[in-house]
Amino acid sequence: MNFLNVLLFVLLIIKIVWIISLGALILVQHDIILHGKDLVKQIEMIELTLHLTLTCLIGLLLVYLFHHLTSTRVCIEGHEKLYLYTFGILSAIGSVKKIVYTFVYKNRYDW
Repeated sequence: MNFLNVLLFVLLIIKIVWIISLGALILVQHDIILHGKDLVKQIEMIELTLHLTLTCLIGLLLVYLFHHLTSTRVCIEGHEKLYLYTFGILSAIGSVKKIVYTFVYKNRYDW
């Protein structure tokens, strides 16, 4: 399996799990499944982690598909290819920044 197949498979699995966690969060928040508000914080953290991971991996996918070493025409060419490549870089960097802020700096001062 090459890198693209693995990345697409991981993206698909993360998206499915993210949708399941989002549904579970809605059901728990409205007391449809369980009557425990203590699960809400944990499910929110799982949903946020999955969402940030998904955004970062989609950014990596854009960088992989539209980097400057590919042929001049992938499925698009010119400025649009450069824009998608740049958007992939910014998306990945923004997700990593948010992950670091959320899980390193924010959790450091929670106690």
